[in-house]
Amino acid sequence: MSMGMDTDFMRDGAYPYAGAGVTSGRLAALTLMTLMTLPILLPGEVLTLVTLGVIVLYLFLTGFRIPVGSLSLTWPLLLLVSIGLVGSIGNDPYDVIRDSWYIGKVVLTVLAGYYLMNRIGDFETLMKVVLASGVVAAVYHLSYFVLDPSLLTSDIISIRRSTGAGYFGVVLALAVLAVAVKGRFAVFGPRRWPFVLIAMLCIASLTLSFSRTLWMSLFVMLFFSFDMLNIRNVKKALVVMLLIFAVLIAATSIDADKITSSDRSFTAKTLRVINELKISDYSSRIEIMRNWRGYESYRGLETYKSGSPFELFAGQGFGTFIDMGLHMKLGEGIQRDIPITHNGYIFLLVKCGVVGVILYLYYLYSFVRSARAYVHTREPSVYYASRFIIALSVSIMLATIVVSGLMNRVLFEPAILFIGALSYILRFGVNVDNIRLDCEESDEA
Repeated sequence: MSMGMDTDFMRDGAYPYAGAGVTSGRLAALTLMTLMTLPILLPGEVLTLVTLGVIVLYLFLTGFRIPVGSLSLTWPLLLLVSIGLVGSIGNDPYDVIRDSWYIGKVVLTVLAGYYLMNRIGDFETLMKVVLASGVVAAVYHLSYFVLDPSLLTSDIISIRRSTGAGYFGVVLALAVLAVAVKGRFAVFGPRRWPFVLIAMLCIASLTLSFSRTLWMSLFVMLFFSFDMLNIRNVKKALVVMLLIFAVLIAATSIDADKITSSDRSFTAKTLRVINELKISDYSSRIEIMRNWRGYESYRGLETYKSGSPFELFAGQGFGTFIDMGLHMKLGEGIQRDIPITHNGYIFLLVKCGVVGVILYLYYLYSFVRSARAYVHTREPSVYYASRFIIALSVSIMLATIVVSGLMNRVLFEPAILFIGALSYILRFGVNVDNIRLDCEESDEA
């Protein structure tokens, strides 16, 4: 194996600890699909325990032989947790554990994807896992509308309150489906109807989720997966950039005061995104409710700036709360102090300081950096894995501004599992006999 991969760890053409048998690979694939699907049913805390159980079982079954690369995949996050714990002395233990969990769960999730891919050892199987988990999530989401058709005529707030805010597994399935068609994957053999069915289910679910974050993520996934930043595709890239610019201009030209809470259309919701995120000390309770994300970011920055010079650098530690300056109904109770913000960068600033934000960005950038080394490889698995990793990393960087990114309770769990599995591919490669790709054609597409 070339392309800078770790051939020293391979024996007789096999990858480290992989290839333990067809049954082992199928069980690993089923386990990965289950972990990708469970976020639609389980709260984040329970999902973390399940993920931990999978890792412990994997280590037990493999004689506690840890795959090479585990530490390099997680050390920035482990250091981030350590920094948050250093400043947490004196804070309530429960609050400290909760904040540690927001970041620590990512370590377990990415390792679970990495370890399970070690047993799967097949890129085509990984793609099927993603497609299957996306279909399950889409069907589950759409079942709400089948059981209660009146939801289709409701406003989006009522719909999201009843059905949830959508599932990232659907986005992954659509991205994988698009790449499968473009790259002529032999996922379903000569049959075309599975592609059409999966596309219809996932598009319907994504549309009815009314989620700006999911649509943005899908756009980024397709943008990078189809290599639209390639100089040969400069015209396509310019068209897309102009469309984004036009949407941003339209959004910033909307007067927030003219879009009231009674305007609950998805269009209005999308056009108000810039105003919602604007960091400001809003004066009235109505403005605060309407622009909650921007207001909580402002209060978070005020909390951060109130710290000592050392706390500005390393944060005030896990367990620190952000005083919102007023009591608001959040979730099921009335609160004045909040432990986490929609803007994940503000959360990191308060808890871990500027060094925490740097570590977080470095962690995501490290995936981009490692993937860039393989974007021109002729090996199909690595070719696509590199683009998926770049797309997911950029999506999470952007989503950290609006839905906490990696610190989100469950939204990005399928994406983190996928990143872990793809990272294994970049490091060691996989069995790609059933995948066809002409890289030269692809570069000119």
